[in-house]
Amino acid sequence: MSRLNTNWTGSPESIQRAAQWLQACTTRHRRCGRSLEPLLPDRILDVGLSFSSKVIVLQETIDQRDRYICLSYCWGPSEFISTTRDNISSHKEGIQLQSLPQTFQDAIFVTKALNVRYIWIDSLCIIQNDDRDWTTQAQKMAVIYSNSYLTISATSGQCVDSGLFSKLSSVNIGTLSARVFTHLPGTSTKDSTSALPLISRGWAFQERLLAPRVLHFGPDELIWDCNETRECQCGSVFHLSEDIRKSEFDKALHDGTISSQTKLGALWRRIVIQYCSLTLTKPSDKFPAIAGIAEVVQRSRNSVYLGGVWSDTLALDLLWQAREPRKDSQEILGRAPSWSWASVDGPIAYSQELYWDNRGDPIIYSEFLHGETISTGKTKAGFVQLKCSKIKVECVGRNLENRLLDMYIWFYPDRTQILDGDYYIIRMAQVWDDELLVLRILDAVKQTYQRVGFGRHRRQAEPLSWPDVDILTIV
Repeated sequence: MSRLNTNWTGSPESIQRAAQWLQACTTRHRRCGRSLEPLLPDRILDVGLSFSSKVIVLQETIDQRDRYICLSYCWGPSEFISTTRDNISSHKEGIQLQSLPQTFQDAIFVTKALNVRYIWIDSLCIIQNDDRDWTTQAQKMAVIYSNSYLTISATSGQCVDSGLFSKLSSVNIGTLSARVFTHLPGTSTKDSTSALPLISRGWAFQERLLAPRVLHFGPDELIWDCNETRECQCGSVFHLSEDIRKSEFDKALHDGTISSQTKLGALWRRIVIQYCSLTLTKPSDKFPAIAGIAEVVQRSRNSVYLGGVWSDTLALDLLWQAREPRKDSQEILGRAPSWSWASVDGPIAYSQELYWDNRGDPIIYSEFLHGETISTGKTKAGFVQLKCSKIKVECVGRNLENRLLDMYIWFYPDRTQILDGDYYIIRMAQVWDDELLVLRILDAVKQTYQRVGFGRHRRQAEPLSWPDVDILTIV
């Protein structure tokens, strides 16, 4: 049970409502009922329970159990206090509350008001500019957020100095029903990601999907989102089908039926579509910022995760297309195998039939044989080996796109630049039309290829003459 600390002096109506949501969730919601006293993360901030204390302490834990809260927020461009090798000893002795940015201070006050002693904040609990510690802690993100008692989301904050209550403090809770609100994406036709900047961040997507319950501090009101329900102070929450709700995600993970594998495959492609539309400050974070979601999905799938796609649905997962092909920057080159959507920046798309699980069964023409990914820091190399049919695309005197058009194939390149070479199409599946991959050969002897784009052969066109299947490797 969450009892409100009556010493709270910030925005009492909002925090009282948050306490009510939290109590209802932890006492009545079966799917939200994770352990309320899990193992604490390797490092945690002890904020105490007294509002008179002006110091918090960074604590390193060993097999210690207790409730803790996580904070999800936009860092912003300005530098702010963080834990480094140089100051970690002093942070263990104590950090002055007034030295923290406003969002941290507000989150600590909310933590105390909800009678929770510990909070996890990444910049203070992960040693910054230390690749080894970052890699170790990044691999534990799924556990850290999944085991949290609550995740506080500074959803309307542009940066770490924005605070949680800058706008909420002026809201008259008694007149909420008469106001126009900015809801979470998918919950209202009034959506505006400019008013909810954290929603557009790649790392925050993983954080709010993994946490059993999230308390969003919006520009106008609080929004509650947990594994069973979504509510807001104004009492008017709408939902559009494009939105991946926490409740939907959790239910798919714990369905336990044979059809759940098909549903998880379709849901994963929806997750990828939404994730790739978000922004990352560092392009090298493309895999790490979704690794926690992949980890919890893998627990429910009898499949191997291969750099953004899954072995049991590989023929369908590979059928992504870049919506805004771009020229590769040096930071993107080599970040992922060419067959992975993580090898490009910007939004991607799948045919609608591939991300709604009630559209019928596609016909699969290719067979996955083997695959591996090799992680080197934040980058991944790897390969997938397929048994499939391939046709060489003769491009003499024509560019690749025009030659494919001659074959009634609509071509969607992965990048704006197409390198010279010999090209092939391979037949992957039939969804509505025939879905193809367009490959560039790298080594004719070893039969290794590089993906350069996606193709679609119209069903109404004259069928292509596909030869017998062959074995090839895409890197």
